[in-house]
Amino acid sequence: MWLLALAHMLYRGKRLSDDHRMRSPRSWFGNGSSGGSSRGSSGWNLGSVDFPAGADGCGEVCATALAVVVAMIAVVAAAWVIIEIIIPALAFLLYVFIRGMLARVVNDRHACTGHFGRSLLWGGAWATAYAAPLAALIWLGHYLWEFLHA
Repeated sequence: MWLLALAHMLYRGKRLSDDHRMRSPRSWFGNGSSGGSSRGSSGWNLGSVDFPAGADGCGEVCATALAVVVAMIAVVAAAWVIIEIIIPALAFLLYVFIRGMLARVVNDRHACTGHFGRSLLWGGAWATAYAAPLAALIWLGHYLWEFLHA
C-alpha cells in the first residue's frame, strides 16, 4: 500500500514548497542536570510475611486473600503500563515512520516526475526502508508472545 502511495506521489511530482525550519535545535532533555533533589531509601522493608495457622484456620485463607490482592494490583499495573506507555510509544513510532516516508518523498531529488519505473523504484525503496523496521518490531512482539506462552 505504501509502495503505491509513495510511487504515485513521486510520479505526480508532489513537493513541499517551503518546509518549516527551526532556528536552533531543541533540547528535549534539558541541560543534563537532574534538577531534582536526590532521594534516599524509602525505608520499606517488610521482610518475610508469616501467616500462622491458628485455631480459626486464618493462615491459609489470609495467604490466599493476600495473593488475590497482589494479583489484582499486578493486573492493574500491567494495564496501566500497556495503556500509558506501550500504546503511546507504538503510536509515536508509527508517526515517525510515516512522517519519514512522506518527508523523503516530498523532498526527493531523483527526478521521478513522469517516470513510472523510477517512481516505482524509489517509492519501493522508501516504503521498504521505513516499513521494514516496523515489520521487524511486530514480528519480534509475536515471537516474544509465543515464547512467553509456550
